[in-house]
Amino acid sequence: MIPGPERDAAPIAHGRRRRPLPKTLTAEESDRLMAMPNMAVPTGLRDRCVLELMHRCGLRVTETCELHLRDVDWRAGEIRLRPEITKGAREAVAYLDAPTLELLERWKITRRPFAAGCPYLFVCVRGAQRGRPLTRRAVYKMVRVA
Repeated sequence: MIPGPERDAAPIAHGRRRRPLPKTLTAEESDRLMAMPNMAVPTGLRDRCVLELMHRCGLRVTETCELHLRDVDWRAGEIRLRPEITKGAREAVAYLDAPTLELLERWKITRRPFAAGCPYLFVCVRGAQRGRPLTRRAVYKMVRVA
């Protein structure tokens, strides 16, 4: 035994502090979230496409906002994520199911009048930002409102 003041018998914890796991949505909450955007207006269609990509393909907000039209392989039904937009700076592929691909094709046609010359897949359709790439902040706000 070591002479001197008594030592606490609890073991010393080394390493990182444990962070709580993120909260996940229930199936009902997920369905309600996907049903929120008004598909009759361009912003609703765009928002639904953004939500679908993040939910079904597992894309991060930044990856979704940074997508270019050329990143989507419409025939193969996949998205090639460029190394400069992915975490870890590696190329990645996300596969699209038929409903998501159909939504993206509808958005591709709808975005044309708003995005002349803009390479980004998701653009703002109203106000002073019209035709500019959708920002992460706009997506965070959209999800919070929904």
